[in-house]
Amino acid sequence: PLLPTGTARAAGLAEDHTVLYYLVEMQRRFKRNCGSESMPEAPSLTPSTPLRSLAEQSAASGQTPADFARANGLAGMPFLAVTIQAGSPQDAFDRSNAAPCPSLMNREYHYIGAAKNGGQWTLFLAGAEPGTPPAAPGEPGLPAAPGVAEPTASGAAEPTAPGVAE
Repeated sequence: PLLPTGTARAAGLAEDHTVLYYLVEMQRRFKRNCGSESMPEAPSLTPSTPLRSLAEQSAASGQTPADFARANGLAGMPFLAVTIQAGSPQDAFDRSNAAPCPSLMNREYHYIGAAKNGGQWTLFLAGAEPGTPPAAPGEPGLPAAPGVAEPTASGAAEPTAPGVAE
């Protein structure tokens, strides 16, 4: 793990989703290598109640998180939607690190939401909150300008890794 084992436990009284937010935030705060590519630190993420609610509803929907997100306000903007088989926030974080590093370090993501249902976490990172009106080109919430790297055509980061499924 990027952070010492037990970091999640050290958070004490924090809710599990808040601990996961912190762990993801700490990963994005420092530049790192993603394979042979050097990634700069990514902007801070803002916890989003609408994204957390979307994560909670996604688990019961029967759809993949990416399909559910597109149908519920994230279509047309960059987002990452993953399901992670894990118990604790630390386990979910460790397994989210198995996702493609450039996806987690995407500088177009500004909001985070997550929820746990049984032994499964749903994690969303997005360029804007669901239902946010489109911003001007180049502002958070819209796909990058032509010629700038974006998530896959589906809007979700692909491929997923062991323990992480769309």
